[in-house]
Amino acid sequence: MRIAKICTLNYLRSSFDGMPVKDYRLTHYELELMGVIWELEEASVQDVCDALPRELAYTTVMTTLTLLAKKKKVLHRVKRGRAYIYRAAVSREAVSQSMLSQLKQVLLGDSLPTLMVNLLENENMSESDISALKTAINKLESNP
Repeated sequence: MRIAKICTLNYLRSSFDGMPVKDYRLTHYELELMGVIWELEEASVQDVCDALPRELAYTTVMTTLTLLAKKKKVLHRVKRGRAYIYRAAVSREAVSQSMLSQLKQVLLGDSLPTLMVNLLENENMSESDISALKTAINKLESNP
């Protein structure tokens, strides 16, 4: 029972608003492929290969997309003619929130202020970026 509880706690993390977040552990390469799928909304293996900024073997992309669909369950795939078409099963925001939560917990001692300072410290921020951050902070302050 204790092991199951620990596994569940490792699988579900709290988001920044206290709601549970599914734990998506994607590699840099998998995120690169997911980025293409998020941009195109749906794509075949060839579409993904064509949209990547670097040259990758068709079979490498196909194998990774299959893994993302079958094992990691972050993609849906349907057969259309002779090819599989892939669509995102999770949003970019859900994956981002999960990975930021992992980063905060593992590298920054679960400190949200440290995470935020590290994210903002080296950024060139526009007035609209600063305004959006102030709005988000005001929203957080107004919610108990």
